[in-house]
Amino acid sequence: MKVLRWINKVLELCYPPQCFFCSASLKGRESLCGECEGGLARVDEPFCEVCGEPFEGVIEHAFSCYNCHGVELAFDFAVAAVRSSNEATELVHHLKYKRELHLSVSMAEVMAQCFFKEPRLAGKQWKLLPVPLHWSRKAKRGFNQAAELAKHLSVISGQPQRSFLVRKKAVSSQARLGRAKRLKNLQGSFAVRESRKSDKSSPILIIDDVLTTGSTASECAKVLRKAGYKGEIAVLTFMRG
Repeated sequence: MKVLRWINKVLELCYPPQCFFCSASLKGRESLCGECEGGLARVDEPFCEVCGEPFEGVIEHAFSCYNCHGVELAFDFAVAAVRSSNEATELVHHLKYKRELHLSVSMAEVMAQCFFKEPRLAGKQWKLLPVPLHWSRKAKRGFNQAAELAKHLSVISGQPQRSFLVRKKAVSSQARLGRAKRLKNLQGSFAVRESRKSDKSSPILIIDDVLTTGSTASECAKVLRKAGYKGEIAVLTFMRG
């Protein structure tokens, strides 16, 4: 471990870390300077109490949006740290498709700010459960971006990370599908694998990079409910698509 720390120090001297957006010099493992991190548009109230979609204007009471009316989502609620923007999308794409895993540290820090700010999340002991990738996609990509975010969020928040949810089948791209078709397409995609002694009463926080329609997270929660998990199930993502 000491050798590894010395190697990292030498690398930082030779290749000092820079901000992903503005190239400002950084210290430690961060990938964003304070100004660029602060420039990411946060999801602030008002937003849907179910799916977390933000809305403009003044709404002084809890509400569910029209997209959630008549739709049964298996999770209790979902929140996201930042709104969809060119900058946030660029971070997600570089993490997922260009394998810039260092970005997951700063992205998890932004998610942690949301975690501690949201009253429904703060003050509880959650199990962080990343949305799993199918083994074939993980082998091709080399990592699971949701697991990377959950790993760093666990360190920052002190919440334990778990990995008893698995993906049984690969699903083709759902980018052009609506919520109903996505839910149908995802049926049978996930399974729960844990010991019989697992505590099924603790609240579970599903972690992912982006929430669009909530169909993937809902299918995960549905499988957990069928497996006997009775505690609260919520969702936290970096970006709200």
